[in-house]
This record gives sequence, structure tokens and C-alpha cells, in this order.
Amino acid sequence: MSFNPIDETGFDALALAYDLTEMDRPQGTRAKLDGFWRRMARGYLNAISGTPKNAHTNWQSHRIKLATLAAYQTGDRRLIDRARSAFRKHIGVNLRADGSTFDFEERDALHYVTYNLDPLMMAALAAKAHGEDWFSWRSPSGASLPRSLDWLATFANGSRTHIEFANSNIAFDRERAAAGQTQFAPHPWDRSKAVGTFALASLLDPRYRNLRDTLIARFGKRPPHWTVFFK
Repeated sequence: MSFNPIDETGFDALALAYDLTEMDRPQGTRAKLDGFWRRMARGYLNAISGTPKNAHTNWQSHRIKLATLAAYQTGDRRLIDRARSAFRKHIGVNLRADGSTFDFEERDALHYVTYNLDPLMMAALAAKAHGEDWFSWRSPSGASLPRSLDWLATFANGSRTHIEFANSNIAFDRERAAAGQTQFAPHPWDRSKAVGTFALASLLDPRYRNLRDTLIARFGKRPPHWTVFFK
């Protein structure tokens, strides 16, 4: 593993698939995969405990997602406890009491709000599947996933609009726009980009179902298929 959370964020799909099929795998395969998940959990948790690149941003959210999924897969309470602590610390660092996020302040883009909230919700869903409520946890400042989702919902439902990247503080965003990557040039946020986010949110809090369904009906974009079957 590279322990680059952006490169490796897709391992969440492997975690979901393996969770469904673990008991059908040969013992040797299961032993190898147990080692794999332990390396992933420990590696990302050790990175989080240090001073990793972009520790205040969505990168940390993706580290937490991967560490949490891997920790729960191992069933190791020490790893799970470390993942929970990392989750709570990041809620207090990345999310704001008014619902906005550090990423939004830095990038001026709702794209990076959804890219930050989605992995945190995946971690919360893993916890929920094991009887823990991480979703509603609130930091001492008042920051929480529900508060940030409510803030994002005002853009997703059309009450507010936003021009993406208009005032980004990151030179790389401007460089990519200048190189022809139009998604990083100023443009109105596409509300259909919130379908997946509120599909995840609806699995954690049923009050987001109406917004999820409204977005699906309005834009014809379907959420990830696995979200339909999650219990």
C-alpha cells in the first residue's frame, strides 16, 4: 500500500465486497486478507497520528474512512478505538459549527465538501453496522456531520447557489483550470453531484430521504447501487 488516501480511497468497495463474502473464502485467503486489513488500519492510523500531508482536509477524511473500515473488518478493539478517536478529532478540525468545512474555506468549492463528507459518512456507516453512533457525535465547538449536511442541503435543494472555485486559495486549482480542466474553473455547482452524498446521509438519518429522492427525480442520477441494500 502507498498510504496515499486519494489513490487508495476505492478500497472501500473491496471492504464492502469482502464483508459480504468473507465466510465463503478459503481459510488461507481469509488469513491473507486479515493481514491486509491490519496493515491498512495500522498504516493509516499511524499516519493520522503523525503529521501527514493535508491533515486538515478531505485527505484526512479518506484516511479515516479506510482506517475505520479496515479496523472493523479485523474486529480489533484497539484499532477501532483509535479510529473512533481520529474520527472525532477530525470532526472538530475540519467541520465548522456553522456547518461549513475547512475544505470549503480553502477551495471555495462544494465539490470538496461532498468529497470530505462522503468518506466520513462511510466511517459512520461502518460504526452503525457494529452498533455505534458516530454520526450524531458533536465536537465541543458544535461541529457535526448532521450540521454540515444541513448546511450543504441548502445548496442541494436550490435555496442557495454557489460558483465553484471562484475564490480558491489553492494555486493548483488555478493551474488546472489554466491547463484546460474546466471542472476547476469557476462554474455553477451542479446539484446532481449531491445525489451520492444524500444517499449516504439517508442511511444514517431518514430525514435526508426526501432530499435524496428529490435530487434523483430532478436529475435522473442514481446513487451507488449498494446504498439501496444497506441495512
